[in-house]
Amino acid sequence: MKRILMGISAAALIASGAAAADAGKAKPDRGELMMPTAEGMKTAPPKAPPPGWSVVIFDNIQRAVSKVKYNCCHGFGIQGPHNGLGQHMLFDGVSFTPQSDLKVVEIDVPASYNAGTNAIDVVLYSDNSGVPGSAMKTWQFHNLPALGSCCSYLAATDPAGIPVVAGKKYWVVLRTDNTSLDALVTWNLNSVDLVHTQEFTQYCSNDAQGTPCTTPNDQWSTMTIQPPGLGLAVLAN
Repeated sequence: MKRILMGISAAALIASGAAAADAGKAKPDRGELMMPTAEGMKTAPPKAPPPGWSVVIFDNIQRAVSKVKYNCCHGFGIQGPHNGLGQHMLFDGVSFTPQSDLKVVEIDVPASYNAGTNAIDVVLYSDNSGVPGSAMKTWQFHNLPALGSCCSYLAATDPAGIPVVAGKKYWVVLRTDNTSLDALVTWNLNSVDLVHTQEFTQYCSNDAQGTPCTTPNDQWSTMTIQPPGLGLAVLAN
């Protein structure tokens, strides 16, 4: 049976990034440990559809058929600053913009474990001139499924709801914290939207170790990634 990993709220342990870089021509760093021997697209028993009272702000996780799907084997890497590959640190994020004043009650993210500490943070950020600004809430997850399996996902929930404002941009970020400095995790691609581009942001740092970043060091850099984008659902009421 598919597991849905439920997050536990935690205080943000790493400060938010600096102002946006001029990244109009930047390309995302996909990380170093991304593609195991492909086993093909796996499926698992379905998750119940989003609750009838919820509003779907964004959702590219396959729910319209009898099985929940995302890309089991490919995605973008999140790399802690002391990862075992000796590579630079990478945090990844995707934006969303609600069309009405709402309260976010659930954020779903397909993510897979590669190496190091089996843990990752999902963080909801406000926007600061096109990059993540202040952390609004942080959920910490443990025991992620291994890369190449499918289809568990991280379900970051807040029953009371986190207010978001119509027309304002927000960011969902996957990052390590001080308890998972050596973690290597993959944010899996979606498998159903092969048309739309996605606004993506990345924070790279080689202060602790690793080769030079392909984007400016110690800054959030925002760019557009071509489809398929990263898997994500944001539900509200």
